[in-house]
Amino acid sequence: MFHGIQSFVFPYAGHERRYRLYLPQDFAAGAPLLISLHGGDYAMAYERTHWHELAEEKKFAVLYPESIAEGIAFNSWNLLDEADGRPDDSAFIAALIPHVLAETCCDRQRVYLHGQSMGDMMGTHFLFEHPGLIAAAYLTSGPTKTMWWMDPPGVRRQNPTGPVPVMRLHGEKDIFQAEGYSEEERMLYKQQCHVVKNAECWLAVNGCDGQPQIWTDHEKNMLMYSGRDHCDFWSLFIQDGVHRYPADTERLAWETFLSGYRLIDGHHVYTGAEKELVPDSVNLALALDSQEALVNGQKVPLPSPMYMDNDKLYLDAPAARLLANLMNVNLLIDERVTAAELAEAAGLCHAYRYGAAYATDHAFAMSYDFAYMLRNMLGVQANLTDEEAFRLEAEIFEQQRKDHGFEKAKTRLEQVWQWSHVV
Repeated sequence: MFHGIQSFVFPYAGHERRYRLYLPQDFAAGAPLLISLHGGDYAMAYERTHWHELAEEKKFAVLYPESIAEGIAFNSWNLLDEADGRPDDSAFIAALIPHVLAETCCDRQRVYLHGQSMGDMMGTHFLFEHPGLIAAAYLTSGPTKTMWWMDPPGVRRQNPTGPVPVMRLHGEKDIFQAEGYSEEERMLYKQQCHVVKNAECWLAVNGCDGQPQIWTDHEKNMLMYSGRDHCDFWSLFIQDGVHRYPADTERLAWETFLSGYRLIDGHHVYTGAEKELVPDSVNLALALDSQEALVNGQKVPLPSPMYMDNDKLYLDAPAARLLANLMNVNLLIDERVTAAELAEAAGLCHAYRYGAAYATDHAFAMSYDFAYMLRNMLGVQANLTDEEAFRLEAEIFEQQRKDHGFEKAKTRLEQVWQWSHVV
């Protein structure tokens, strides 16, 4: 076996398909296999990740399948029909996996999937169709546009056919680019049209029907939903995150999520990750106008909601006393108290954003996406229906098309090309 990266040809469906394979020093049979699906520039994708460094340390192989570069959609993955003149890329990847497993003798139980940008879209499409080929997946930076998997006016034509443990990453500044919308509107609409809609698919098929655990650090927020038979779904949000995700998230995904899963006799089995991610055990979450709070991960009804007065957040005395008692806080409370005073009396760091407040026992970031989800959990932020999300994104795409001077697309493939230039 070689060491490093090499390029190979794999004949499939009348095409000379190409892929690159990275093997670490001292590679041995029985190692895991990570598949990384490229975004817009497949020629550079393998140079833009840190999977190689991690593979050397953890001793797993990395497979980089390549899309076909020719055509109006340059080197985008084919999420359309084979009849549109491009091959079925989902079927190609499904055929490539056993071929590479046979060539490398990697562990069939430990095949993992990563996708960045359009690779996220391809990965989502692939998992919808082939959940039984992948032990767990880490998908980053989408966006999986509603137009890819819904027909007007928002009827889903694609849904997951089976559960898969999935972690999804989104950077708060990875947003719609369109004239006439404020930055906050573009963050909100990206969350509603893409992030939430993707999550809804996996939360449903994975049987995640409970409240998530919360994990935070200095730039990240994670919502960790427990699924049926350990088919969990984790949403990772990056404060100030852009389209290119932080390099350390690959290590986070591998050590705390991917490494914990095996695919045994067609079932996703959790055998323990290299590192267990410990959620925030002490926390307080509030939202403007919500009659509920989260206290140490548990929902608590409030006699009155948090409110704002002169740019400060307040709790009336009955609500403040209830929360102080639950948090074992000794605080003099007259008619009202600020949410900040309550958090500080409990020795907690705190932040406020987009109508949501959060406090925990360490310094942390508060991304826009995280604030949105807190409001959603506390009942004051409704998600869009599929029809509403489709209509909103279609409106934004129309503006993007005009911004770039594109004529209305005559074919779906031309629409792919236009989208690829405006995202």
